[in-house]
Amino acid sequence: MIFEIGFNLFTIIWVIFLLYCIRSCIRPKNFPTVMIRIGPIILPFIGSAWTIPAKGVEFSIPKWVKKYGNTIGHKLYYEKLAIFCENADIYDGLKHPNFQGRYQSKLFMQRTRNKPLGFFFSDDETWSEVRRFTLRYFGTVFNTELETILHDELLEEFNSIRCGKITDIDGKFMKTPLNVILRILTGTHRKNYQHQIDDLQAKTEKAFIEGRVNGIELVYPISRGLFKNYIQLDAIKAAHGFLKERLEEHKQNFDELDIKDYTDAFINESKKELELYGKVVNFTDDEFLSCGIDMLQAGNESSGKTIEFLLMYVALTQRVQDELHEEIDRVVGQSRYPTLNDKIRMPYLESTIYEAMRINPISPNGVLHRVTEDTHFKGYFLEKDTLLYFAVKYAMNDPKKWKNPDEFMPERFMGGDRSKKRLPNFGLGKRSCIGEVLAKNFMFLYLAYFFQRYSIQFPSGYKPSTYPILGLTNGPQPFKLIISERKNVNRL
Repeated sequence: MIFEIGFNLFTIIWVIFLLYCIRSCIRPKNFPTVMIRIGPIILPFIGSAWTIPAKGVEFSIPKWVKKYGNTIGHKLYYEKLAIFCENADIYDGLKHPNFQGRYQSKLFMQRTRNKPLGFFFSDDETWSEVRRFTLRYFGTVFNTELETILHDELLEEFNSIRCGKITDIDGKFMKTPLNVILRILTGTHRKNYQHQIDDLQAKTEKAFIEGRVNGIELVYPISRGLFKNYIQLDAIKAAHGFLKERLEEHKQNFDELDIKDYTDAFINESKKELELYGKVVNFTDDEFLSCGIDMLQAGNESSGKTIEFLLMYVALTQRVQDELHEEIDRVVGQSRYPTLNDKIRMPYLESTIYEAMRINPISPNGVLHRVTEDTHFKGYFLEKDTLLYFAVKYAMNDPKKWKNPDEFMPERFMGGDRSKKRLPNFGLGKRSCIGEVLAKNFMFLYLAYFFQRYSIQFPSGYKPSTYPILGLTNGPQPFKLIISERKNVNRL
C-alpha cells in the first residue's frame, strides 16, 4: 500500500515535471522572432541562454539577424527576452511608455541593499522624485560651477603628461571623469582620499569586465557563489563604504544656507520631507548611497572609455586630427582656454565625439528594460515583465543606415540635421541617462583642451586593435601613444 502510494506520487511529480519542461520549451504565440517555430532553441530551465555568449553579445547579433530577422526572441532561463536590432524599433522602443521598467534581479539589487533604489534598477515613485531632483541640481551646477571644476581637473591632468614619450593608454584617461563626479557628488578631491578612491576605481573596473549578460546568477540566486559574484560585491562595498563616510561628514557639518554639493542638497531634501511628513519618504540614506554608487560607477566608465577610444581612432586617422587642430585654432586660438560657449562654433569636434560613440559604443546593448504591461509592439505581443535589449552597436553600424560604418568619419554628423546627433547610447525619453549632459560637456572640453595643446601619433610600426575589451561595458584594449606638444603653442 505504501509502495503504491509512493509510486503514484512519484508518477504525478514526474508528469508535472515533464509538462513543465514541455511548456517551458514552447515559444509564446506572436513572440519574436516572426514565427512560433523560428528562433533560438529553448531548453527546459535554461531556455536559450546557452546560445547567448557571456560577453560580446553584440558580435553575435549580426548572425542572429541574418538567421532570425531584426527582432530576436530569447528565453533567459525562465525570463522572456526580446532583442530589437532595427534602428527605428530601438528609437521607438526606448521611448515607449510601457518599456520603462527595470529588471528587479536579486543580483542587481545587491548593489542597492536588496531594495529597488538608485537610478539604474528602480522604476517606482521614489525613482521619479529623486531623478527630478537630481536633474534640477545638475542644471544648477551646469550653470554655475561645472566649467570651473572641469578647468581645474583638466589642467591638473594635462600638466602631468610626459610629452614625446611612449605613453601606455590603459585607463590613463579614466581618473579625471571620476574626479569630476566626486567633486559634484561629495565636494571631494581624489588626492584627499587617494588610496580609497584608487581601490574603488580598480574594483569597479574589474566588476564591469567580469560581469556576464547571460549569467545564471541573474535569475537563480542560489548559483551566485559559483561565478565570481564576490567581485561585484567588492566593488559595491568599496563605493558604499566611501559614500557612507562622506555622508556622515556632511551631516555633521551641514548648513542649509551653504549647499556645497549634491550630498548637501540631498540631505536638505530629506530634512524638508521630515518636516513635511514627519518621516523621510524618498530621500533616505539608503537612496543616497544607491544613487551615489550609480553615479560613481557610471562616471568611472562612459566618458573615460569613450575618450580613449576617440584618441585611438583619431591617431589612426590623421586627417581627423588635422581638422580638429584647424577648428580649435580658428575658433579658440592660443590666447585663451576653450569654453562650453565654443561648442556651437566647433561642430567638427562635437561630431568626432558622436562618431566615437557610434563606431564602438561603451554600452553596446544599453541597460535591460522591462515591459510594465502587456503590449503590442511592431507586430509582436510582449507580455508584462518581458525583458528587452536594444542592440545599439548593431544599429549604429548597420550598413543600410550608415555608409562605410567601419570607417571613422566624423563628417557623417556634420550639417544642420541635429536629429542625427540623438544617438541612443545614453538612452532616450524617461530613462535617458541623468549624466548625459555632463558627459557630453566633459568630453567636449576635455578634447578641446587636449587638442589645443597636443598632437598624437602611434610609435613607428605600431598599430592597435580596435576590438574592445568585453564586459558589461566595453573599453579599448591597452594601447600606446606618443603625445607631443604642438609647435608654436603658447602655454596659457
